[in-house]
This record gives sequence, structure tokens and C-alpha cells, in this order.
Amino acid sequence: MYGLVNHALERFLCDTRGVSLWRAVARDAGVEDRFEPLLPYPPEQTGRIIAAAAAQLHRPAEMLLEDLGVWLITRCAEGRLRRLLRFCGADFGGFIASIEELPARARLALPGLDLPACRVIDRGGGVVLLRMREPFAGASHVVAGLLRAMADDYGALVLIEVGSRQVTLHLLDAAHGEARRFDLAGIGM
Repeated sequence: MYGLVNHALERFLCDTRGVSLWRAVARDAGVEDRFEPLLPYPPEQTGRIIAAAAAQLHRPAEMLLEDLGVWLITRCAEGRLRRLLRFCGADFGGFIASIEELPARARLALPGLDLPACRVIDRGGGVVLLRMREPFAGASHVVAGLLRAMADDYGALVLIEVGSRQVTLHLLDAAHGEARRFDLAGIGM
């Protein structure tokens, strides 16, 4: 899993801040400047990359990780992850209700991928808790960024709070804006 995370951080930083910044981050973190997504890497490398990137950008690591989550949906690989996640529900509520199934679905596509299990707890009144095991420190912030981007995609207005191994969603308006167009063929995405 760490190869996938490290590769995503590499691509995110190269895409948003340039290759020279990524090379400085890799140097400061003491890692190679290229990662293969499906190869295993020591977990401590991920923490060093996040810390080095936060220091280089003079931003809190939590903000950097939320931006990574948004980027994964909006810009990474021409929206492939967005399309995959849109299959989870016709509206934002349906999407959230099916999040517990994501690790098993992901393993169908990539058998070696071990996404952390997530438990959805509906508190009623539009409040939903997502509890998860964090594979690396700050993973909840990546999830918050993913959820923020998906809420925008569905046209939902959601307040998102991040805690330790938990993300709390307050669905304020399920139809606040117009949802982005989505179809199975990927036309008009």
C-alpha cells in the first residue's frame, strides 16, 4: 500500500508544484525520487515524505493531505478514481452508505491492495461518522479531501470534520448545487 501512497504523493507534488519541488522533498525525506505504485516500501518513508513536503511548502501536513485527497478525485489520471467512486451511489447519501464496501471492491481490481476498513455510522439528522484504521498518520485528512471533492461532484453541501481515525460528515443540503454529469461510458465527465 505504501508504494501507492508514495507514488500518489510524488505525482501530486509534481503536478501541482513541479518536479523540482518533488526532487527537493525526496532529497529532504531521504528517499528515491520515483516510486512504483505496486511495490512495497517501508511505512516510515511515507511519514518522511509528508513531513518534508509540509516543510518545503510551509503548510501543515493536514492541509497538504486534504489537498492530495481533492487532487486524487479532480485531477489524477483523468478522473479515473472519480468514475470508480461514482459507481458507489446515485447520490451523495448512497455513495456514503456504500463506503464500507470499497476495500473489497478495490481488491477485485488490485488483489494486493489493502485499503483500510471503514465503518459508516449514521447518527441521523444528516450526521454520519466514518471510522477507519489509518495506514499512515494523516490518512483521515486524505479521506476528508476525497469526500469534499465527491460532495462537490454530487452537488451536496457537506461540513467535514476530521478527528483521529474518524471523519464526521454533516450533510447540510443534498442538492445544494448541480451535480457533475456522470455516465457509464465516461462521456461528458
